[in-house]
Amino acid sequence: MLSMFCFVTPAWPKPDHQFSSEEIAVIKEAAGKGGIKAQALLGTLYYYGNGVPEDEVKAVKWWRKSAEQGSPFAQYDLAMAYHDGIGGLTKSNKKAVEWFTKGAKAGDVRSQYNLGIAYYHALGVKKNKAEAMKWFQKASDQDNADAQYILAAGYKDGIGGLPKDIVLAYVWISRSKTNGNIEAKRDIDALEQTLSPEQKAQAKRILEVDDKK
Repeated sequence: MLSMFCFVTPAWPKPDHQFSSEEIAVIKEAAGKGGIKAQALLGTLYYYGNGVPEDEVKAVKWWRKSAEQGSPFAQYDLAMAYHDGIGGLTKSNKKAVEWFTKGAKAGDVRSQYNLGIAYYHALGVKKNKAEAMKWFQKASDQDNADAQYILAAGYKDGIGGLPKDIVLAYVWISRSKTNGNIEAKRDIDALEQTLSPEQKAQAKRILEVDDKK
């Protein structure tokens, strides 16, 4: 468990809707007036060339405007832009971490997961496994399957100051499997075999609470 992992991709989910010129005009007007959601959306539309010419420089410009106003979604987008070095930006894990931190603190689950990655692997920040596990926990609480898988490994092996707790390891790998993580589906049976009947019963009781939510 706890195989190699990297930053979440893609950074910018592609809109399903093809925007018309009339819709673009409305979005541009709102963005120009400081609309935080319109700015973030306009950045994504420029990135994909949806209703406007594809332009990564303009995409970054509008993500930055939205991010600086506090949009956690745009903060994540801007962080990934620094990570990938798009739109004229120089690749910088340090700048990416700055924006991931803002997005993570604002509750964006992708930023929380990526901040955990950064602290675990010392990407743009000093390695700190305890801090990494803190952010994986926050992302796990928002049902991020990849974070849940890593958190399971954290409890299994006592990583980053977490107590070794095979029951919680099994609980989190179960949640990760339910949420679609491939590694969790692969590893859960082997982990389950290490549990005593009493531990299996304890884990089942915890997971039954999830089913009732």
